[in-house]
Amino acid sequence: ICSLEELDLSHNEIGDSGMEELANKLCYNVSIRKLNLSHNGLTQQSGMWLADTMDENLALQHLDLSWNRISEEPGLKMFLTSAADSNETILFLNLSWNSLGGDKIANIIKNFIGQQRSIQELDLSHNRLGSILENTRIAKGISTSETLKTLDLSYNGHNADSAFALLSNIQGSKLQTLLLSNVWVNAEFEKLQKSSRFRVVVEGVSGGSQIKGPDVKAMLLRRANFLGYKPKKNKKDFGWFLLRLKNADTLVPVKKAKFDLLIQEDKIKFDEGLIDELAKQFKNEEKKIDLNLMLEKYLEIFPDTALPAPKEKRKKIASKDERKTKEITTDINEKISKVKEVKERETLKTIPELTEKSQETQIDTKVRETLKTTPEPTEKRKETKIDTKVRETLTVKPSAQKFPVSILVNTTSKDDKKSHKEVTFMDENDKEENKINVEIESDQTQESLQPKELSGPEETISGISDTEQPAEEEISEEELAENIEDEAPRWKVKQKQPRIASLAL
Repeated sequence: ICSLEELDLSHNEIGDSGMEELANKLCYNVSIRKLNLSHNGLTQQSGMWLADTMDENLALQHLDLSWNRISEEPGLKMFLTSAADSNETILFLNLSWNSLGGDKIANIIKNFIGQQRSIQELDLSHNRLGSILENTRIAKGISTSETLKTLDLSYNGHNADSAFALLSNIQGSKLQTLLLSNVWVNAEFEKLQKSSRFRVVVEGVSGGSQIKGPDVKAMLLRRANFLGYKPKKNKKDFGWFLLRLKNADTLVPVKKAKFDLLIQEDKIKFDEGLIDELAKQFKNEEKKIDLNLMLEKYLEIFPDTALPAPKEKRKKIASKDERKTKEITTDINEKISKVKEVKERETLKTIPELTEKSQETQIDTKVRETLKTTPEPTEKRKETKIDTKVRETLTVKPSAQKFPVSILVNTTSKDDKKSHKEVTFMDENDKEENKINVEIESDQTQESLQPKELSGPEETISGISDTEQPAEEEISEEELAENIEDEAPRWKVKQKQPRIASLAL
């Protein structure tokens, strides 16, 4: 579009990425004379892209960059240096509302004004260029400029002294208009103003009394306090930051870089440029930030500021995976403990059981050994049992003299009558009869003694001696007839001390 001379792109949020594309196109444009890029969120990166435009463009005369954030090096320096060295067509430049401030920025502006060969009007209003040092530097550039006609430094925080320092250093310049709106001057400034060859616009002249302007330090500290309490969570009072430094004995003058690092470590989110302004307002003679003075001023504004009580550390809430792992571990430990308890119980149960079993085994072994030679009773005399101890007592030792022994057997019927029986035992060694008298008592039963139970010719009895063999039992027919009744008693051996009735040698 070769006929386009004026282009207004304000309030479009072009940003740095959009500015890169636009700057490349502007380098080869030869028609646009007036370009408005205000309110587009441009930063120092956009200043680098505009530096190329200033080197190549030969048509641009009016450039509005107000309400952006082109306030830091190296972007601002590259842009103004290229505009001063390479461009000879720019007539008007608007850099208002860009947070310009500080000695370095003032020095860059001084070089631009002094070296640029075509600039006629420069708008630097609504920035932070109001100190005596900053005004002195800018004044040197104005004094050497051959083309600058109008300079607007309104609303930069000037006071009567800084305004006088600026005016007194540009008396020999070719400047025609100096705008210092919102600045109250004193009588001394008014006198110098009348002698100047250019027009100076100020807010007014105080009538001999010193007018106290706004307390900039208090304004900055109130802003810092507001930003500390702005987040909904993790609110941080700027005064707490200063008090912690005091308690740690580190509240000493520091350089701006160190102060910026301390603010970042405390995670206080400040507006862009607020740290620079605090550093400028609380700078001491050594050009360091006086933190003691800053704390005193803060406590003057907020006297109730005090460090909060330390919070108790909350237990860390375990994540789902950690909770599951803990539950699994707990279940495993419980199962292990249960298994151990079961094993312990089984062990405790096993010990007495083994002891009882061993005791029973020992008893059974002794009984078996004792009764080893005792055969089970025959069918005829199953009910008759001779006590082991009786047999042991009646055992005939091998060394003893062999003699017949008679056994006395007492039987009791229903009428409590006792009968004597003689049982004869034969010794196989000498073929002699041994007779022993034994008393046997029968229990009262209802069973009948059948003749067939006593019809056996002989009964073998063992256990009398290890060397003796069982002898035959002789029962006469008369004795057998006496014991046969309708309800004969069942024979039962009653353990008694054996008595020897008679010995037949």
